[in-house]
Amino acid sequence: MNIVSDRDGFVWKGHDQLTPRVGTLSLAPGFQPHALLQLHPPAAITALVLHAEWGLIAAGTAHGLALFDYIRHKGVLTKCTLNPNGKLCKYVAVLKICHRPVSLKNCIYITIVWCCFQRT
Repeated sequence: MNIVSDRDGFVWKGHDQLTPRVGTLSLAPGFQPHALLQLHPPAAITALVLHAEWGLIAAGTAHGLALFDYIRHKGVLTKCTLNPNGKLCKYVAVLKICHRPVSLKNCIYITIVWCCFQRT
């Protein structure tokens, strides 16, 4: 799934995507994967959520997030967190504040105050 798509001429300068093997793949008894999800641009997945009841997987990277329906094997949604100037969007900027060693309570307080301040 392409997270950034053609967002204002964004060009990925890193490594290419992995090429999946073609043909049958025999695996030992146990966990058997039945779907492969690759995100573009390739980046470390920093958040991963599974909702088994709805058959959805959400994956987040530094570039944005993707929502994948693993029952139908289709992408549902992608959301880029980069703005046209190459900077992070305002919500990601707020999260960067919380990377400092502060308590969760202080981080939530900072986030709420920051979001309220941005609306005025």
